[in-house]
Amino acid sequence: MKEIQDPKQEYDMLIVGGGANGAGVALEAASRGLKCAVIDSYDFASGTSSRSTKMAHGGIRYFEQMMKLEGDPFENFALLKETLHERNYFLMAAPYQNKQLKLLIPSTFLNSLFVYFPGCLAYHLMYLKQLMGSNYDVGVDGPSLAFKNKIRSLYPDIKNIHKLSGVLMHETQMMDGRMNLNALLTSSIEGFIPGMKGANLANYVEFRDYIKNAQTGKIEGAVLFDKLKQKEFKVRSKLVVNCAGIHADELRLKDNPSTFQRIIGAKGTHLIFKKGMLPQDQGIIIPKTRDGRLIFILNYLGQTMVGTTDEKSPITHHVQPDQTEIDFIISELKQVFGDDYDYQGNLESAWAGIRPLVKETDEDRKLKAEFLGIETDPTRMSILQKASHNAKRSLIWFGTKIHGTKEGTAAISRNHVIEFAPSGLVSVMGGKWTTFRKIGEEAVDMILRDKALSNGFEPKYKESQTLNFAYIGSYSRAFALFGIKQNQIQLFEQYEDHLVFNYDIPRECAKSLIHSYGTLALKVVQAGEQASTKQRKLNERLHPEFPFLKSEIIYAIKNEMVEKPNDIVCRRVPIGVLSKQAAVQIMPEVVEIMAKEKRWSNSQKKQELEEALANLQFIK
Repeated sequence: MKEIQDPKQEYDMLIVGGGANGAGVALEAASRGLKCAVIDSYDFASGTSSRSTKMAHGGIRYFEQMMKLEGDPFENFALLKETLHERNYFLMAAPYQNKQLKLLIPSTFLNSLFVYFPGCLAYHLMYLKQLMGSNYDVGVDGPSLAFKNKIRSLYPDIKNIHKLSGVLMHETQMMDGRMNLNALLTSSIEGFIPGMKGANLANYVEFRDYIKNAQTGKIEGAVLFDKLKQKEFKVRSKLVVNCAGIHADELRLKDNPSTFQRIIGAKGTHLIFKKGMLPQDQGIIIPKTRDGRLIFILNYLGQTMVGTTDEKSPITHHVQPDQTEIDFIISELKQVFGDDYDYQGNLESAWAGIRPLVKETDEDRKLKAEFLGIETDPTRMSILQKASHNAKRSLIWFGTKIHGTKEGTAAISRNHVIEFAPSGLVSVMGGKWTTFRKIGEEAVDMILRDKALSNGFEPKYKESQTLNFAYIGSYSRAFALFGIKQNQIQLFEQYEDHLVFNYDIPRECAKSLIHSYGTLALKVVQAGEQASTKQRKLNERLHPEFPFLKSEIIYAIKNEMVEKPNDIVCRRVPIGVLSKQAAVQIMPEVVEIMAKEKRWSNSQKKQELEEALANLQFIK
């Protein structure tokens, strides 16, 4: 990775925060030929962005709200169109990593026939319309009715099947931590597409303060702190883009202490259970829990993942599930799988994240109206004007909306806010994983449209390029060059055979390598071979119950900016997500391998192990 501390380098933009929004902005800016740097105070995606439900879904909740006329139907319609379009991006950008997932919505016969199936069909038709005219050649399948025999064959562990029918629908499942990392790594490659300027990436670098012009008050750079080297340094940048997630208000207040706080923390807890509850590539949606929530039960990397809750939370980087949240999820699971399953005994891990939801103000709506040049007074706005007003929101969206009088975070939209401060600080806040690419596109569009902000910028492209190329690990960088269903999937199957027969990699491990790295899987194996000795074989399992290899640690250190043991265990090789006990068991060996590669002293090795085990305490 290129050194971020080059005193001769002036960046077009410094992006603070290496989560989903930061990755989206970096990929968009770099691919247009802008020079940017990305920093994160911890590891990339170590916060909310790696603690999601691992779904890039089209927004079935927005569709339901739109049909029930809850909240603003125009806003829900605009959100739905956007998420349905962006869902396919995950299948195209990283086809080896993200996949279609079959989901059952269990219900009574009448509800399935007259409520859920028509709704899912309309939802899918909207999706098909979004594909028209696009260069996407792969997508998700449509819905179908399922009756008790079909449900019994697909989901044998569901109780009371004789009373059930249901609807089978499809969404996209993703590996959030690796998707985030691959977007950033792709953004860092000089010339990945013609004219692309590779971003400089630095994790464990903390934002300290702005450097401002004494006369104008405009931002000209930032004071940063390297947490690993314990060294403060400065970078020059034409502007700073605040993508700090739940910490976004900290940067806003440092820029302007009199500004108001926007971020509302919404805590979401997920549980992971041992294999066996669900078949591979399948899941269940509980459309309405006893308190009106929606819960996903998903097969994720062979384990069963269930979530999520939605509770207001204080802002903190280290967050832990409450027992009440765990009990709530288990009580809902019992409605599906009954009381006989040993939920506590099979609970492998429980972890939580905090979503940064965003407040909207009247001033936001005025700014939006000025930018779009449209009427916002509802008493003077025709239906067509209102539809146009909401349809144009893709150009600029200053906010989210709090609907009705519902209490709690579930009532707050997951939309995003892009805010410009007089100093030149651009804050990109809120949103969700499905639309991270679009959020990046909107942010860069808005910056380039602002002549004062983009003064001195020399972009190669005025229009977004991110829909035209796939990430590292794909067989083809250009979407249009491959028909994925016919070509790429077959190529990955052949690649799997190559690893099995030529490198003696177990089939399950070969599948896992390709799922994580795509065409780079061979480099992982070769890194393991080169670092192996007679005493230490690295192309073998890191833990007997999981398909991850020790060689992935070597590869991650050399190519994926790993600095701490938890970077490996919780994100690059996400055993910590799947099983806390397994993570604790492998941690000494992870530290031992890292110590050898990074030449840690015995005292540092001891310190790193203690710190890593302490951080695992936030997983239950």
